[in-house]
Amino acid sequence: QLAGITGESTRQFMWPLAKGIHLAQARIWQETGDRAAPQETPAVRFMVK
Repeated sequence: QLAGITGESTRQFMWPLAKGIHLAQARIWQETGDRAAPQETPAVRFMVK
């Protein structure tokens, strides 16, 4: 489930953080001439205390 999107120079979250364990993952589109699918980073598990 998509929680929010941040820009490359954004240093804050555009969604509320809640206590608990969460997963974060990025989907990256590169500017290319072909119609390549986006690349996804591995999911990263993190905790908000």
